[in-house]
Amino acid sequence: MARAERECLATRRPVGDRRHSVVVELTPVGYQLVESTFDQVLTHEAELLTGLDPEQQNPLAELLRVLLQDVQQQLNDHRLAQAGERD
Repeated sequence: MARAERECLATRRPVGDRRHSVVVELTPVGYQLVESTFDQVLTHEAELLTGLDPEQQNPLAELLRVLLQDVQQQLNDHRLAQAGERD
């Protein structure tokens, strides 16, 4: 967190009178970095999938959805979602 603050990527501020609680927020620069990195990851993933035809990609996508649901159940955390999807 200290590094992110030094590089002006994020800020933190205390929450009320709770000594050990802080709110962390991305700065506009930090937000842009996250967005561009995410775009690079999605582009790379798309490039990796070019070796599969659509008939191979569809079952893979379904299996990954099943895996995600299993992870959500194991962690009891349904906030996890696939890229581009919000819960």
